[in-house]
Amino acid sequence: MPTQLGSQIGIDMNFVEIYGVIINKRKYNIVSDIGYAKHFGFEYEIYTCKLIDCLYSGGVCIDVGANVGLTTMVMSQFYEKVYSFE
Repeated sequence: MPTQLGSQIGIDMNFVEIYGVIINKRKYNIVSDIGYAKHFGFEYEIYTCKLIDCLYSGGVCIDVGANVGLTTMVMSQFYEKVYSFE
């Protein structure tokens, strides 16, 4: 699997940065609020990352439940169009 989860973690009082998340052979540093990160065990959405790795890139993608759009921004690097709905 090309997905690697948070090789390093930087924690501040209000946010956490997870370094070295690899999605589809690209490396990302993810910044999140501390509550969200605790909920996921300080790993960034393992199943979402694996799903993005498996999907065909270059087409159209829909992000349902986009919240503030972090996953949408990542997917926009792999797909021609991304439609986001919250």
